Amino acid sequence: MSHTSLVLGGNWPADEWPDYVSVEHDDGRDRGAVKYVPELACRIVYDNVHQDYYCSACGEYFDTGMYVARDSDDWLEHKDFRFCPNCGAKVVEE
Repeated sequence: MSHTSLVLGGNWPADEWPDYVSVEHDDGRDRGAVKYVPELACRIVYDNVHQDYYCSACGEYFDTGMYVARDSDDWLEHKDFRFCPNCGAKVVEE
């Protein structure tokens, strides 16, 4: 059994994120490369100095880490960002 690992380190700006990465096994068999589309992920972090929230992927600042949505009963409620409104990165928790 062979294992392949891929690490895309660093904090890449959203406009430098690759469209895809070619992944190829190095086990002696010619299987060809497989295209892997990495998912851009971020965290919405509170910055005590600026007293605002920012996206860890693109660095954009927001006055809140939430958006307003309507629930099934048509009430307004605040929900945490699921995606960065600026770069579209998926918000993940560690």
